[in-house]
Amino acid sequence: MSHSFRKSIHRYCESYDYDAEYVSDVPRDFRSNRWQSVCELVNEYGGLEVEQQILLLQLLSKLCLYRNVLSLTSNINRETHSEIRYLRTLAKYILHLDYKEKFSVSDFEELCSDTDRGSLASVNASYQMLVYCAKQQKNVDLSNYWMNVHRDYLDCASSIGEIELQVYRSRFHRAAAFIPFLKSNVKETYAELDSALIEAKKICTHPSGAADVRNEILLPALESYTKTAIWANDWVRAKELAKQRIDLDPVDIRGYLEAGEVDFRRGEFSEALIHYKNAVIVGGPGSNVAAYMAGLCSESNGEDRDALFWYSLSLKFDPKGISPRKRIATLGSPVNDLSLTGWVSTLG
Repeated sequence: MSHSFRKSIHRYCESYDYDAEYVSDVPRDFRSNRWQSVCELVNEYGGLEVEQQILLLQLLSKLCLYRNVLSLTSNINRETHSEIRYLRTLAKYILHLDYKEKFSVSDFEELCSDTDRGSLASVNASYQMLVYCAKQQKNVDLSNYWMNVHRDYLDCASSIGEIELQVYRSRFHRAAAFIPFLKSNVKETYAELDSALIEAKKICTHPSGAADVRNEILLPALESYTKTAIWANDWVRAKELAKQRIDLDPVDIRGYLEAGEVDFRRGEFSEALIHYKNAVIVGGPGSNVAAYMAGLCSESNGEDRDALFWYSLSLKFDPKGISPRKRIATLGSPVNDLSLTGWVSTLG
């Protein structure tokens, strides 16, 4: 997840004491025993075995504490374990995507050339190159090149376990779908996303397929497919995929946001409003978007006072929101709610 996702969690929960850049930034009174153990491991990082260092860096990455990863790996070189080098490069890349901080994609390329084909680092680095060339550069030729490199590395990945390999294969097809997408080829894009779903669903039926691993790969596959169907104006397919997403994880706000988008784009504002209301009830990062979209649905249905409620709720979740501010300023006078527009003007 992005670094900004962590910040949005703390903003939503109003738990600013946990809004840390480093694991040790959390005040001692707020640390659990497990959190304190991580702090101690960070302090002992230099004396840990390489395998322990990798696990610690992976944990910090999962916690979106990317600056902590960078601080611990500041003295690495080309002789450092490839997985540590990958985790440092990934941290720099994610911070670059969020805040445009300094980053060179050549670090991923260097990992691909330096490490053994089929190693975890080379598999992940080549995947990041594929995604970067497709999403950031939108370069079909380069994306094709890295797709072939990544596929080759996956085929050589004999050290990766069966479940993990299925996760990587599903991820591969989801990334490969960007190439026909860039060429506006709906049929081929669907074919890649179908393959991504097939690989993800294999995990569901595998005796060792843990639910968290299954959801980690199946939910993104459904999300990508839904967004593609929306792009293709394939509303029936998009609605079914969004429903599958909600059924799979009914406490994930993103499923309701996608279902709401499908109905909103079709002009079915009452149906969309139901999904956005459910998204607000589920809660979490994105609640400000859900409340704002609920306001747009109410406004489209001519229910201006309800719209003002949703816009003001969106501002409660994110006081810096510009769009709900503008809608409240527009609707405040017509519904004789000048006190609300005055309240909005006092917000920072």
